[in-house]
Amino acid sequence: MSTEMLTKVADLLGDVLTASGSIKNAVLCTQEGVVVAAASKREDVDPRMLATVSAALAWVGRTTLEKVSKSTPTHVSLVTPQYRVFIVIQTNYYLIAVVNREDDDSFDINEHLPLLKSITARIELLMTSAQEFSTANLLGNVVRQIPGVTRAMLLTLDGLPLGAVGFDDEIEVAGLVGSIFANGLTFSSKTDYVVLQSEENNLLVARVDETRLLAVIFKDGGAPNICEQIVDVIRQSV
Repeated sequence: MSTEMLTKVADLLGDVLTASGSIKNAVLCTQEGVVVAAASKREDVDPRMLATVSAALAWVGRTTLEKVSKSTPTHVSLVTPQYRVFIVIQTNYYLIAVVNREDDDSFDINEHLPLLKSITARIELLMTSAQEFSTANLLGNVVRQIPGVTRAMLLTLDGLPLGAVGFDDEIEVAGLVGSIFANGLTFSSKTDYVVLQSEENNLLVARVDETRLLAVIFKDGGAPNICEQIVDVIRQSV
């Protein structure tokens, strides 16, 4: 990220914090759960963990709501005894605002939602206008760079989808993939990837980082040492 771009995004996240004294944390992340920028009045929430959880909630929530009501959510709320987390949804990015209930449990999201949506839309336009961000996508990188890859999915270690290319039943597949990798972890907590092979298609489940996995469907006719190449692309993309 260029210094100028980072400054502009940081300024807009600062506007989120000043929108209300109740908002203690603001995070911008991609739909894959990658933190782009973060601002905070207090450092009691890990932005990376917040981004991963929020991206999973937004992805599954959007998929579920579209199935049951044929509508798309504009934002998602997560309420815990200590926090209220609000995820404003844009096409490529999520804006996350955190309110600490111990400080203020009277915060009304409906009062501040128009401003948060406006800020998120401005960030979306700013980010997507920059070439380095429109192409910096882990799923897209794997599909483009590795011959033979036909489908790919990014998911949390717990089996919640964060994004997918080529899959129709993301939630069910993510749950199964998470289970596969979890069984590998019973042998070694340092497991890098698991491969299931068949005569037609193969499934690679690789660790991206501490919280995310990548599942890739590929054919044997793909590039030599394809598993290692996919892992290399992962390392270059995060």
